[in-house]
Amino acid sequence: MIRPVLMLFCVVSTVLFCLDLPAQDVRTYHYQFIRGSSRKAADAAARPIEAHLTGRLASLFRWRDFAQLAEDDCALHEEETAAIELPEGGQLHLRRSGEKLDVRLYRDGRRCAGTPRTGRIVGLFIIAGDPSGSDCWFIALQEVNRKKTPTAGDQGK
Repeated sequence: MIRPVLMLFCVVSTVLFCLDLPAQDVRTYHYQFIRGSSRKAADAAARPIEAHLTGRLASLFRWRDFAQLAEDDCALHEEETAAIELPEGGQLHLRRSGEKLDVRLYRDGRRCAGTPRTGRIVGLFIIAGDPSGSDCWFIALQEVNRKKTPTAGDQGK
């Protein structure tokens, strides 16, 4: 008799605890992995980037030809880290801690660029890394949305 009562108590306690949990803050970031070069990209997977982004990169850096090698979205919860594999031995690490986003770019296992962000990404954030002669890698990163994941407590509201 005591066992079913104890099980019922555990189930009810778990449900009540879940109802009090706050919604989790999820942020989605869109990244583009771009190669800047002084010559046209020969890679078949490379695609031209948008004209406004080409203009912005060309005004900041010495390269004049830019090609997108990869792009995707990455959703991060609070205190979550994502390691994203990129072409040509690259890897992008995103670490979200509250309002802070730490962005790091690696090539062949070596860190080649990175910067901690102290606030939310507003607009477009560009990080340049690994200038190897006539080429350079870029990550164009921007926050897509900001939403809360509903929890059991939000279901009935």
